[in-house]
Amino acid sequence: MRPLRLTLVSLALGAAAQASNGYPSVTQSHLQLATAPACTLCHTTALGGAGTANTPFGLSVRSAGATGGEQDAKLTAALDAMQASGVDSDGDGIPDITELKTGLNPNVKHGVDGGTPSTVPLPPPPRYGCGAQTTPAALGVWGLLAAVALLRRR
Repeated sequence: MRPLRLTLVSLALGAAAQASNGYPSVTQSHLQLATAPACTLCHTTALGGAGTANTPFGLSVRSAGATGGEQDAKLTAALDAMQASGVDSDGDGIPDITELKTGLNPNVKHGVDGGTPSTVPLPPPPRYGCGAQTTPAALGVWGLLAAVALLRRR
């Protein structure tokens, strides 16, 4: 029973260790955004982590050369390359970096047939950033792990 608990905890900690906690603040600083974007700008989960940067924007950033693991230089180079080439991940005619700088989510199409973009802001940034933090989503994971551990004791 004990090896299972250790395995579950190790898996949870391993996934959190792959998250790039600094990427939201690096993106904010590099692009001079009013607020740091949420992890869900790139990741399909609020916790982020390896293998979850699969939103349209996340795939574009990955294609431009960014990787996880706190490699800030690769992220800023990817953002610069995306800006220079006018990458438009959602195909709405507005480049991703322009959308970010105007408070729009580059994963969501704005405007119709090239019309004026609607104001659909990015979701609020996580209170404590990405990774293994004490956010409601993180507590859900730890709560699940605690429940499994308790059930295994019986």
